[in-house]
Amino acid sequence: MNKKMDIPEKERAVVLQGGGSLGAYEAGAYRALYESLSKKDLKEGRKGRSTFDIVAGTSIGAINAAVLVSYVVENQTYEGSPERLVDFWNYLSKDLMVETNPFFKPWWDYWHAINREIATGEAARRYFSAKEFAIFGVPNVFYPHRTYTRQQILRFRQYLVSL
Repeated sequence: MNKKMDIPEKERAVVLQGGGSLGAYEAGAYRALYESLSKKDLKEGRKGRSTFDIVAGTSIGAINAAVLVSYVVENQTYEGSPERLVDFWNYLSKDLMVETNPFFKPWWDYWHAINREIATGEAARRYFSAKEFAIFGVPNVFYPHRTYTRQQILRFRQYLVSL
């Protein structure tokens, strides 16, 4: 009983990995991949072809995959899916207080050059960014249980600006 199976000659898969902020990077990489494959399909006369046959991911990659698949199910096309993924990451993103001060990293790097025991600008940025997330949370993602007064927030911001 040999049944002929309809197996496509080629299948396309996108597998997105985990790693927190790597998810935002994947949004840009996915956009570039989608545009490249769409141009290739158009050139080869396969305009209606599904861009991907398989979409999978782990951790944050699974969340990105869910955003993409839900868009395709909702719209019956991959067209517009890169924009949806970028919109998702823009929704989650926030400006960090330490990055609003243009002198923050150079100041730390200056002192690091004088004394190697002092953190580099990048190490200090990571440290204070983690503190900021722990104290204030990330809008649209989480807020810490404790409520801070406006005065406490302003004091923390002044502290960061003074660095």
